[in-house]
Amino acid sequence: MSRCHTRFTDVCALQAAPRHTAESGLACVCILCVPFLPLMLPFSVSYMSATCLLFRLLCRRYISLFVDEHMRKGVRSTSDEEVDTLLDKVVMLFRYLQEKDVFEKYYKQHLAKRLLGGRSASDDIEGLMIRKLKQECGYQFTSKLEGMFLDMKMSADTQQTFRDAHEGSSRVGDVELAVHVLTTGFWPTQAAAACALPEPINKCIDVFTKHYLKQHSNRRLTWQPNIGTAELKATFSGRRHEINVSTYQMCVLLLFNAADCISYADIATATKIPPPDLKRALQSLACGKFRILTKEPKGRDVDEGDAFHFNAGFTSKQLKFKVGTVSAQRESEAEKLETRQKVDEDRKPQIEAAI
Repeated sequence: MSRCHTRFTDVCALQAAPRHTAESGLACVCILCVPFLPLMLPFSVSYMSATCLLFRLLCRRYISLFVDEHMRKGVRSTSDEEVDTLLDKVVMLFRYLQEKDVFEKYYKQHLAKRLLGGRSASDDIEGLMIRKLKQECGYQFTSKLEGMFLDMKMSADTQQTFRDAHEGSSRVGDVELAVHVLTTGFWPTQAAAACALPEPINKCIDVFTKHYLKQHSNRRLTWQPNIGTAELKATFSGRRHEINVSTYQMCVLLLFNAADCISYADIATATKIPPPDLKRALQSLACGKFRILTKEPKGRDVDEGDAFHFNAGFTSKQLKFKVGTVSAQRESEAEKLETRQKVDEDRKPQIEAAI
């Protein structure tokens, strides 16, 4: 594998929830059922109560997933009138939701993923949806969503300033650096996960931090390697490829510049990536569509006793490709609890003011 990696993207103080494509179709079920719940006859009180509770728990997230799916790709071949009608129907369903702030948490997670990944089909339509929510619930409900768009614009300006300060280039050594600087209060955040980044990346972080703090001396940057991405240049069988990977996957792959076979324990020690994230990264690299690594023993799951080999025989017709990270098909109990805790925390000022 080539030691030269040409592009690295990282973010500050940001967490984005993974996309759950398999569940987006279920949003249609909830969308059809929600408006009619008040009209259903009480043939079985216990059954109806359980059904209503289930929809109340699921629909907030599924409606957000439905919007996320359309914002990514569903509006590209749709007229402006059809898009406006679709969003009006979503807002109509939104009116039936209890605990609208829970919907806002999920929507913010999905919006963050779209913005940082450059996966939104149209910024104008994103803004239209936010304006409709603003008309429905007021400025306070959408202030953080609007702040996310402002951060993206400011990050582009910061990137240009960094480039101008370095003779028109954002390269630091062999690495081309791109950074999103985000306001903690606007974006879904989590505590920064420990990760031993490669030395060239640490150098990039030091250079950018010094540049940024010269302009904003009273601020603090918190780096989030669990959200970043990188583009690596690698050579397989004499053919050069450009590979888009997560920061964790990058840390793993660069270890194979020094060795062809590394055990799970050695990878964990060298990268200091949290075990769940490390296993997902290795599973994506060794068991996914693009098997840049091979695993012993073979299998779909990654265990602590496994060993990983650089796949010198890897071939692909694509010169540029992305290695997706394996994600859970359903929201875990820990993720549900975290979302609920954040909602309860945001509610405290309103509750105290009411009391």
